[in-house]
Amino acid sequence: MKYLKRISFFLGCLYSVNGWSDVADIKSTETGAALSVTGTVTATGVTTPAVPLPKIRLEEMVFDFGTVTDKETLKHNFIIENIGDHFLNITNTQASCGCTSTMVTNKNITPKGSGIMAVSLNPQGKQGHVEKSITITSNDPVTPQLVVQIKATIMTTLSMKQMRAAGVSMFATKEGCAACHVVKGEGKFGEALYKADCAMCHGQNGEGHVGPNLNQPSLWTRYSVESMEKLITQGTKNPEMPGFGKKHGGPLGREQIQSLAQYLKKLTSITKVYTPTPNTLIPSAPSIPEVKH
Repeated sequence: MKYLKRISFFLGCLYSVNGWSDVADIKSTETGAALSVTGTVTATGVTTPAVPLPKIRLEEMVFDFGTVTDKETLKHNFIIENIGDHFLNITNTQASCGCTSTMVTNKNITPKGSGIMAVSLNPQGKQGHVEKSITITSNDPVTPQLVVQIKATIMTTLSMKQMRAAGVSMFATKEGCAACHVVKGEGKFGEALYKADCAMCHGQNGEGHVGPNLNQPSLWTRYSVESMEKLITQGTKNPEMPGFGKKHGGPLGREQIQSLAQYLKKLTSITKVYTPTPNTLIPSAPSIPEVKH
């Protein structure tokens, strides 16, 4: 009897030790597996080096040219740094407008190295506060796309009226406004035409950006659809907007302009009041000028 008790006690101790060992192994395995995700500890507990990754950084995210004239092309260099441990590949740079161009001198940046993104802005035909963005796409797994911005306050040396009198059209070349306000809107009407030609200045929902707010109910207490058509066709003086009608040097025919005016009235009735997020960089939109009927 005493012998059986000793055997039972021995087996119980053995089970307890093995059971605890199994639990300890499970906990160790789970911990190891979790740590191995970070690339520092494997499931067996062996320390391994972290996987080298690229990391993009720009000390300067916004550059303001200040107050300038529209005579000369504006240029600025953004320094792109790779603060990671692997090669940083710049796969694309995309400007928000055709008047803005970019060129990257070094698209394959070594760890702890840097490259230059040269940005140029053609101010022809622009007036007042202007903002353009450039999206940088790279192989940074954390920040695959990074957006930088350029700003300027442009003083015009030639008004829209003077340009028309001189036979100069800002829609004539891609260096002017053709890339954004002609090519994208060809053959389009209504909402599609607005998104292609107008949204970049007046906002996706007409809330206003560098151009006036078009999404306000009071707008149609001052304007009829016909007067809005006239405004789009002939352009405005303050703020200056070129005439989009073909007889005023613009790219749009009468039916396209009619569809735009009708869409704007519809937009006001179906869209909620726009409220920018705290991080949205949108200047105060200028008001719409009066149109003489």
